[in-house]
Amino acid sequence: MVGDVKGADSVPPDRERQDDPVSSATPSEQRASGSADASAYRRGHILVAEDERVNQQLLQAMLDSLGYRVTMTNNGSEALAAAAQNRFDLVLMDCQMPVMDGYAATRTIREQEALAAQASHRLPIVALTADALKGDRERCLAGGFDDYLSKPYTRQQLRDVIQRWLQRK
Repeated sequence: MVGDVKGADSVPPDRERQDDPVSSATPSEQRASGSADASAYRRGHILVAEDERVNQQLLQAMLDSLGYRVTMTNNGSEALAAAAQNRFDLVLMDCQMPVMDGYAATRTIREQEALAAQASHRLPIVALTADALKGDRERCLAGGFDDYLSKPYTRQQLRDVIQRWLQRK
């Protein structure tokens, strides 16, 4: 569980999850709240699919502190809807969620990329999972994920995996 993540001291009160299943603070809203400066939004827009509220809050706080714009969704189905409406630089996808898990959502994104002949614009998808057994990383990579981050992880580990993929763009 990400709840054990080191490096996320607190969640700003203005980042409570809204009733809207796909919520995203605009750069101006985040600047107004003091969570990041205007130049930080040049770093990228990250889609997060995570069903656990505490994990969402921790990820939001860490990503805000790293200067990324974030769109938070509750499951794979919501992530697909968000991806269809917006351009993202990277996806952080929990593997096990209700409605549609991360494996199914990732498979669908890869199928859509193939149909749209966007092989040159592959959206990086990083698996977030509590599974850290031998073979789990390989299962994620075989399932279409580009990388794997096992919970709990640190802010530094999250930053490193994001930078690794955004530098390739």
